[in-house]
Amino acid sequence: MTRIRTLRSVSLLLAVSAVVLAGPVTGASASKASIKTALNKGFPLVRSTERAAVEAISAYKTTHEPAAVDAALAKAITALKAVKSKVAAQPAGRPAVKLAKSKLLKGISAIVLAYEHLGTAFEEKGTDPSAAEAEASTAVTKIKAGNKQVKEAVKLLS
Repeated sequence: MTRIRTLRSVSLLLAVSAVVLAGPVTGASASKASIKTALNKGFPLVRSTERAAVEAISAYKTTHEPAAVDAALAKAITALKAVKSKVAAQPAGRPAVKLAKSKLLKGISAIVLAYEHLGTAFEEKGTDPSAAEAEASTAVTKIKAGNKQVKEAVKLLS
């Protein structure tokens, strides 16, 4: 199922991003360092909630109950929104840091929106499979777009 693989790739991307950002901050601007700190503090919870979402999606294959998936995605969305809020509150003085911050915020927003579409897809699957497939397809597209933004931001912050 491509939706599960895509969700896992988001998890992996966020884990890689956190490792890349955990490097030394010597010579970095204060705003760059504060954004890295905000990300590093928030990503453990994001990874944990995303793992739970992947597990709930896997369990859905046998239970066909969307409630667990919806709850897990809601927790992942909450964690992502918290990280987004922390990043948004950080200063960004230099143009490269402003661009990185903007890309991070856009990327996280796209992933949040994708998770919302994915949750809708699982809720609609039982009543309207074609609508569910359309929602899932939209979610995959938004996850890819979000991943791209986050990757670009990480490069700028490295």
